[in-house]
Amino acid sequence: MDKAIASGLKIYDLDIRIDNLAEILGMGGPWTCSLYLQDRLISHSCMLNNFLADKACEKVFFVKYHCPTNRRVDIYFTLNYLVPTKREIYQSNTRFNALYLDKFLDEENTEIVNAFHNNSSKRGIFNVGKESFELSN
Repeated sequence: MDKAIASGLKIYDLDIRIDNLAEILGMGGPWTCSLYLQDRLISHSCMLNNFLADKACEKVFFVKYHCPTNRRVDIYFTLNYLVPTKREIYQSNTRFNALYLDKFLDEENTEIVNAFHNNSSKRGIFNVGKESFELSN
């Protein structure tokens, strides 16, 4: 599995574009963006520079920022993935206070960080295969 970095992404044969950069939390980051596949909007409020894709590009994983009341007291993050061939997006039922996708360990497990970057010791393993995801688009 490979890591992709945003800036007019080319993930395998997919043309992924980012737009609408916005800073959250007012601390010089983290940053969110809108994610497009070709010219179709996939999702708003995606965490910038935090995308993982499997080698067959059957799924592109990303982190989404949620702020339901715009008061920043109830923010949370979810693990989401895009199925490019179907243009469907799925969202995890698990909510995180902070989340960074570091790398895939195998087909079902990813190393995650309870932070907005990978320079933290607050690491864990998240089993994507056991997580419950719901269609979100």
